[in-house]
Amino acid sequence: MYRFFNSSLILGLTFLWGSFLNGQATLNKAADSLSGTGSGFVYADLYRPYQLSLSLDLVGPVWLFLRPEYKHLYSLSLGLHTPRIVWDSEITFSQVELSSNTQNFQTHYDGQGIGIRIGPRLRLFTRGEAQRDMSFLGFRYGRALSQSSLIHRQDFSFLGSRELRHDITSFQASWWEVLAGMEMGLTQNLFIGYMIQFMFLHRLYLPSETAYNPYHTPGYGLHTRQGKIRLNYTLTYTIPFD
Repeated sequence: MYRFFNSSLILGLTFLWGSFLNGQATLNKAADSLSGTGSGFVYADLYRPYQLSLSLDLVGPVWLFLRPEYKHLYSLSLGLHTPRIVWDSEITFSQVELSSNTQNFQTHYDGQGIGIRIGPRLRLFTRGEAQRDMSFLGFRYGRALSQSSLIHRQDFSFLGSRELRHDITSFQASWWEVLAGMEMGLTQNLFIGYMIQFMFLHRLYLPSETAYNPYHTPGYGLHTRQGKIRLNYTLTYTIPFD
């Protein structure tokens, strides 16, 4: 399955890179055409902000029903749009609870915190009415601040029970993301989008003498493996400047 995702990501990125080259050639032709007519076209106009966007993650609320370990999972992002690049910042709040029980031994983990991701998305090509549908390729840097606790409880038949608790009052984590996807217009200012995220180089910054490694990072997810591939859906509302 992991090899299938890797192959799909490589094929998708190859297609989007070809689209970018085609879109760049189209923009260059448009720039030459406009400058030739004396309309005052400036190439810097392609990177001048013209609208803001507010995006809601649609996958998080679904995971609250499908993944019982997630107690809270909400993400909201703000984007600054130019004709060529979208500058994104996303904030995620999550809380995870994991429990395991054996015959006389119980373990409970609770972790919660906030993750922030920032980075650009490069528009590869646009289509549709008023060129509102677009595909994109981008990268982001993620940083999280979190806290967690791990409780071990052992029951003895005649001696009662013993509980051992380990708390990490504050720790940080970082990672990188490469993402590719599309956005399609539903109405004049409302869009639905999807993207593939490849998350890698996850690192934990723990206090000294920590008794365990946390199981979860807000914005990154559970620490099941070093690299992750995630499919995400968003609902976006845009606010034009004029």
